[in-house]
Amino acid sequence: MEIFRSLKTFLFNHRRKFIISGVVVGSAVAVVHYLRQQEEKRQKYEIDEFFKVLRRQRHFETIQLTCEQTTVSLCKRMEKRIIDIINIDLIVADLKINTKDFLQWEMLKISTFTQICLLVYAQTFLIFVLKIQFAIIGGYLYKNLNEKNEQINRDLQEKYLSLCVEFMKDGLYDLCEFIKNKVTNIVSGLDLKKKLSITNVLDIFWSIQACINNDEFIESIPAYLRIKAEIKKTYDSTLRLIYEETTDILSTKELTSSCVNSMLNHGFVCLTNELVNILSLDGKSKETTLPTVKILPILHNMIKSKLNNTYADEWLWDLMAMEKLKVLSTNVYESYC
Repeated sequence: MEIFRSLKTFLFNHRRKFIISGVVVGSAVAVVHYLRQQEEKRQKYEIDEFFKVLRRQRHFETIQLTCEQTTVSLCKRMEKRIIDIINIDLIVADLKINTKDFLQWEMLKISTFTQICLLVYAQTFLIFVLKIQFAIIGGYLYKNLNEKNEQINRDLQEKYLSLCVEFMKDGLYDLCEFIKNKVTNIVSGLDLKKKLSITNVLDIFWSIQACINNDEFIESIPAYLRIKAEIKKTYDSTLRLIYEETTDILSTKELTSSCVNSMLNHGFVCLTNELVNILSLDGKSKETTLPTVKILPILHNMIKSKLNNTYADEWLWDLMAMEKLKVLSTNVYESYC
């Protein structure tokens, strides 16, 4: 009994210590439990975010692969359309009959430079627009997957992506006329007997590019796509919204100018390098000069072999893989996810 009385007295005398200790221990246990829960939540959130980013990355890569396949297919179709619009073979055939026809020689000169410039601008146009279109539609599709929404159906996708097909009907012809007028201003005074080096040819291309004014070309992209006409024709509010958003992106020079300019410059450089390679096969150097009248057939054969090539050449893949275009399409895609 004496032991229990002593224990009771001890507990009573130290009751505050026991209460405080109990509160401290209980609080510590509660804090540890709370921190453990928060850590589990944080880890779960990080894992979810990791897989979310991974899913989005895989989805984007799939969209980009589809974009590249579509671009190659449409570019080859467009090249055949360029041959139809500017048929240099007909001019060459006429010159074989009458080699002294000055007007035909002038037409050959203008048509050759126009065809080359049209190829560069049209391919840049098609690659750039399709990258933006697939980034937009890809972002919408990814959002639909997460929200389990069928707002972007296959019919809407086909109508939206058919803009570039419409471009190859009338827009390409308008672009050709636009470029032809600029080319005429630059090369109409070029004497057929004047000797040119590769550097001189490149200078002509740069002069044409400066005359075309890339900003003016960029501002006209929605017009060549006939987007306004499509907006008026559609009754689908979602498709109309996507058309309007596409117009806004394509018309924003701060977003598009640097990328398009880099693509155009790269295109002309690739063509010039190809011309150097062709001349080197004949034992000529970059500084070798030839009369303009002899350079025209070389340019024509070079572009003809490129246009008649069944497979996409390295230049096309280089344009699609340009870093600025990748960054822009990625940013557009993520802004819609």
